[in-house]
Amino acid sequence: MTTTKSGRTREKEHIRARILIEDDGIESFENNIAMNIFYEKLKKRGLSDLVEIQHFTGLVHAK
Repeated sequence: MTTTKSGRTREKEHIRARILIEDDGIESFENNIAMNIFYEKLKKRGLSDLVEIQHFTGLVHAK
């Protein structure tokens, strides 16, 4: 379980998370497998609505 700096747990507080994964090259194959497994585990725990998984190619800029 991940704890934030303020001591809250993401699971108890329902803190949303966004995951960016590269969708280019050999890394994309491994990333997609990992994200499928991760998402299935989230669904079993009822937390899948708190995580957004985005695929990208190229550079990522800071927001």
